[in-house]
Amino acid sequence: MLREKLADKQGSVEFIPKKDAGVTGNFEVTVDGAVVHSKQKGDGFLHSNPASFDKVASAILKALDA
Repeated sequence: MLREKLADKQGSVEFIPKKDAGVTGNFEVTVDGAVVHSKQKGDGFLHSNPASFDKVASAILKALDA
């Protein structure tokens, strides 16, 4: 989802998945070292929460414009 939304920014955005050991239920998104989304802290799933998705996309676009 994020890759598609940010397709025109390819080359500027790098997605680096980090897998936790075992099943943790964690899903976090960081931008320039700052956590902008955390499923464990109540942000839910990006695919079912448009507000969270928009928050993450906005944080990425803001970092690219900086």
